[in-house]
This record gives sequence, C-alpha cells and structure tokens, in this order.
Amino acid sequence: MTPHPKRQDLSLAHFLYSLLLMAYFFSFFFRVSASVILPLEASRLGLSAGLAGLISSLYYYAYAVTQPLCGILHDRFGPLRIVAFGMALAGLGELVYVLSPTALSLGLWRLLTGLGLAPMFSGALTFQSHAFPLERYPFYAGLTIAMGNFGAVVSVGPLGHSLDRWGKEPVFTFLALVSFALALTLFLFRRKAPSVEGEPWTTSLLGRLGEAARDIAASRRLLTVTILWTLLISSLLTFQGLWAVAWYERAFSVPLKTARNWATLIGVGVMIGTFLGGRFRGERLKLLRRSYVTAGILWIVLLAFTSWGRSMAAAGMAGFFLGMASGVFIVHGAAAINENARPGRRGAVLGMANMIIFVGVIVYQWGTGSLIGLFETAAGLYAPRGFLVAFGVTTALLWLGLLLFSGDREREGAV
Repeated sequence: MTPHPKRQDLSLAHFLYSLLLMAYFFSFFFRVSASVILPLEASRLGLSAGLAGLISSLYYYAYAVTQPLCGILHDRFGPLRIVAFGMALAGLGELVYVLSPTALSLGLWRLLTGLGLAPMFSGALTFQSHAFPLERYPFYAGLTIAMGNFGAVVSVGPLGHSLDRWGKEPVFTFLALVSFALALTLFLFRRKAPSVEGEPWTTSLLGRLGEAARDIAASRRLLTVTILWTLLISSLLTFQGLWAVAWYERAFSVPLKTARNWATLIGVGVMIGTFLGGRFRGERLKLLRRSYVTAGILWIVLLAFTSWGRSMAAAGMAGFFLGMASGVFIVHGAAAINENARPGRRGAVLGMANMIIFVGVIVYQWGTGSLIGLFETAAGLYAPRGFLVAFGVTTALLWLGLLLFSGDREREGAV
C-alpha cells in the first residue's frame, strides 16, 4: 500500500469514499429488509418460523463464507473493483425478488444479495485505513458504520411504506437499477483511487487465509474483540434484521405499520451510536467494556418490557438505546482490530473476523427461529413467549461474554 494521499488528493479520496459508503448503505439495507419482507411472505406462503429463519440466514451464509476472500482481494486489487462487482451481483439478486416469490426464489434473492454485498464493509474500512490519517480511523469508522445503519433504518419503516404504496415490482426494480448504476460508477473510477494499490501475493490464497486466521488466534486482543463482537452483533442483527417487527406486533397487539416504525428506531440508535462513538476518546478497553455492559443491561430491559406487554413506547425506546450502545462498541471494535492487525493484512484480518461474526449471526438466526417455532400458534403466527425464550437465551450468552473482560486478560490489556 502507498502512503497517505497528499492534501490535494483528499477531495478525490472523499468522493471515492462516499461511493463506498453508498455501497455499504445497501449492504445493511438488504440485510435488514428481511424483517419487513420475510414475515409477510412467510404468512402468505405458510412458511414455518424455522424455514423463514433459514431463508433469511442464506444472506449471512453467503456473506460470512466470502468475508476472508473479500478482505484479501481488497488488499490485492483495492476496494473499488471488488465493490463494483459486488454491487452488480446484488442488483441481479434484487431482480430475482421481482419475480413471484416462492420459498426457492426468496432463498436465491437472499443468497445473491449476500454474495454481492459481502465486500462492502471491509472495502470501506480498508479504503479509509489507507486513504486518510490513521489517527482519524475511529472518526471515519463511525461515519462508515453510521451510514450502513442508515440503510437499516430506511429498510424497515420507509421500505414497508414504499411496498404498501407501490408494490414490490416497481420498488425492487428501482433498487436494482440504482445498484447497477453504482457498480458502473465504481468500475469507471477503479484506477483513480489515490492511495489503495495492489500488493503482490507472497503466498497462495489459502496461505493468506491461514495467515489471517493465525493472526487472530495468536493475538489475545484480536481474539477477544472478535468473540465479543460476535456475541453482540449476532443478537442485535437477529433481532433487528429478522424478528423485531413480528415480535413487536405480536407482543403489543399493534398494527404492522406501528411495529415497523418502532423497529426502525433500532437502526436509528445504531446509526447515532456509531456516529457518536467515532468521537469518543479514551482507553479502548474501557470504551468497549462500558458499551458492552450497557448493551447487556438494555437487553434485559427490553425483555422486561416486552414480557409486560403494555408499553410499546418503552420497549421501542429500549431498542433505540440498545442500538446506540451496540453502535459505540462496533466503532471501537473495528478500531481495535485495525490497530492490532499487521500492516498489509488489515483487510484479510478484518474479513476473517467478520466471517466469524456472521457465522454467529447464522447460528443465532437459525437457533432463534427454531425456538420461536416451538411456540407457533399456526404456520407463520408466532407467540410472544417464543420471542422471550429465544432472546432470553441470546441475552444470557451476551452476559457470559463479560468473562473475557475479567482476570488476567484485563490486566494484560485483552483489548
């Protein structure tokens, strides 16, 4: 990789960065859109909760498996080319959904968008780590993740309202066209990245994957951050990206539109948390621990309010603040990985860590779907008790992660 760009290159760097931010917006948008689309399709097609969870998780299967490869390709060829190809593939997946949905076409839609949008997160973070001063990394990481979570916000309430008003065919055709246009723009600018140039490989592709995995396993800091991030994000994305709308609707007996609006606040909270988190200064360990513990407390509060079942507003605000705390952790988790990864391997290490995280999301989406399914009243109709059991388990696992903050690891600077 080349040194940081000169001052006159910063305008171009920020323009290219904005294109990558837009691509990452789509990554979150389609990731979370399942919470709006799949419960409706599951009810229409008579799909069980377990099958709906499996279809949703196909995005994460594709996303997770390709993360290390995406990181390596970013290190070798630069993010613009890789992200351009991914946006084109995602556009193809969006066109698939325009077809009359079946369980098979829904699964193909999730699979193709997961494959196509896999490079977006590591692409933006790899670019910013080389295009801008390293001391500004938390600021740009917060901005990047905030933009991604803005996609999550738009993909719940606004997407649901758009589908109600215009229907899926025009909405998803428009989204596909925007995806193709962004892919073309990125491809045309692929040679103009001011600071991200390819590094020659000194080992095979499998060798690079092995190096990244060994780097994480050999570093207490990298391994601890990866495990904690996995526990936190798996529970959050399973809630936000699949079950929040259905849970709110069933627990509080509110109209679907109302449930969507309150579920949208989760993404708003993450967006604000990541934006603010990039401005927090202090010891990395303390910032990570405080945000993680706060998120754990808010999960308990959310479970309590939904169990009570009388105040949608209280539960919705708990979800909002849960998103904020999680957002702060995400920013400083990304910064901790960037600080502890070897130069020249940051993309690969981030990709490997992201793969581990999204394997956790896969397990959580399947596992929560199976637990919720035990309490189904009919196909596609889920009882509130099932949600409480499923997310009670994920909250318990989250609190077990606090053990990584204790003992000798903390004294030695585990993160």
